[in-house]
Amino acid sequence: MRNNDEIIKIISELKEEKNWSLNELARRVGISKSSMSRYFSKTRAFPINKVGDFAKVLGVTPEYLLGFNLQKNKENNPKHRSKSNSLTEPSSIDEHDIEKGLENLLKHLNKKSYDSVKDYNLMKQLLEDALQTHKTLSNKSSLMGNNKEKLSCIN
Repeated sequence: MRNNDEIIKIISELKEEKNWSLNELARRVGISKSSMSRYFSKTRAFPINKVGDFAKVLGVTPEYLLGFNLQKNKENNPKHRSKSNSLTEPSSIDEHDIEKGLENLLKHLNKKSYDSVKDYNLMKQLLEDALQTHKTLSNKSSLMGNNKEKLSCIN
């Protein structure tokens, strides 16, 4: 799992590969130039809730940006060559990685990285909510899988 500085370094390298300015990256991701500037100057923590947006515009996977996987693209990533490319049906390895990553982000959340206690508390709540949502969806997905197996045995 990459820390804030490492994520920004990867994004910066990808931005440079594409010859994009901060303004262009901000426009493509859908955030203000001032926010993007704060992430790059490391006065504000990377917005984990935007990792998918950053990954999409930079042409990499969210897992790559967060450091769960060293493969940049889904096509080169064996995890993403399964029968289903649906985001609603990730493999069990992905599920575990995501859960551990969210827990790790919560564990290493640092108040010093935020402009205010309010921003810190907001990020903490966001991560806690994301972890809870992930666990809930994982449990539902697991239950659905068990029900499919039971139904296939009946037929």
